[in-house]
Amino acid sequence: MTKMKTYWMIEFNRIFNSINFLQALQTALNEYNTDAICSLAFPKLFSNGSGDPTKKARIKDVTEAIYFKHLMKSVAKSLKTDDYYYPWAQHPRFKFWAYDRLRRHSSLEQCKVYLKHNIHDANLTIKDLKELINNGQSDTLMKKMSTYASNFTGSDAY
Repeated sequence: MTKMKTYWMIEFNRIFNSINFLQALQTALNEYNTDAICSLAFPKLFSNGSGDPTKKARIKDVTEAIYFKHLMKSVAKSLKTDDYYYPWAQHPRFKFWAYDRLRRHSSLEQCKVYLKHNIHDANLTIKDLKELINNGQSDTLMKKMSTYASNFTGSDAY
């Protein structure tokens, strides 16, 4: 091995070992219990956790929908080219992740409303639901549930 090659290998190892790389977690995160999950999923967009819409502790109470809408319209200036760009809207996955998160959370809220209004359906077990499906009686349950799905754009009830 040449001296130059050895020097570069030593220099590479020195730099590599001085960088604190994030370690991958062995267990999956629960998005309902994990605070500031957005900065964990998109560290480049939310450096140091600042501006994370999923952070629970905020000075003002702002819904995630409004926060995501604001981020999509936010502009940043590139330090390299002095051009303006939309980092959150132009990210290949963030806009889809945000839309999916909003849809899933709003559907859970609608489920809670349905179960509050239909207490007898809240006590159904999986076995009871399977019996309803096998006996052909699931249509009445589905009709009741579809009225609550009318709040979702793109759903059949909408």
